[in-house]
Amino acid sequence: MRKIGLVFLALSAMVFTSCIEITEYLSQENGKFVLDTRIAVQKVLLSMAQTPGMDESSGLNALSDLDPDTLLSNYPPDMVVSKGKIDTDFETGVAFTIRYDPAQVPQTTNQHTGFALIPHKKDNVLIVDLSLGNSEKSVEENQAAMAILSGFKYRLMISKKLLPAPKSAKIVTENSENAVSLIDYPDISMVEVSMALLLNSSGPIHLEVE
Repeated sequence: MRKIGLVFLALSAMVFTSCIEITEYLSQENGKFVLDTRIAVQKVLLSMAQTPGMDESSGLNALSDLDPDTLLSNYPPDMVVSKGKIDTDFETGVAFTIRYDPAQVPQTTNQHTGFALIPHKKDNVLIVDLSLGNSEKSVEENQAAMAILSGFKYRLMISKKLLPAPKSAKIVTENSENAVSLIDYPDISMVEVSMALLLNSSGPIHLEVE
């Protein structure tokens, strides 16, 4: 039975590849960061939540309830430029734009409420908090989460007017640093992170681009 379970997890990882994506575009206007965020979930993934044997521990049901008002509820209204739902034949999700001081991240953001993937700048380094917090789930639940998150991509696109020539991107934890993809385009630089990496850390974890 254990072997069958592992095979199912492997197949799930392949089926879910690129089914969940967070894409952010970071630019700068009049001294403020402008962050355009798109969180999209393939509807075929949500249909899996209705499959017999899939329970709430899979986390799939929560993905169908993404709401911009909930994600942004902790932030001052004047910080939010626009927000809305994504609803096409193939995708569901949310999209929003926020504007804020690049040296500060809203202090109301935490691991339980609100939206945490907000880049800020310290010296010449761009930093994004990717911490998921400590997990109290069972091994089986973490395996299910790993299968889903293996197809969960976080992409950060950075305007070259903001950061003209970044040289490196890395995931930093209390005990390690690991390089991640930094892709160069004419007008932007793009960092891509598999969110499955984040399940391996129970402490603070950051993306740093410089």
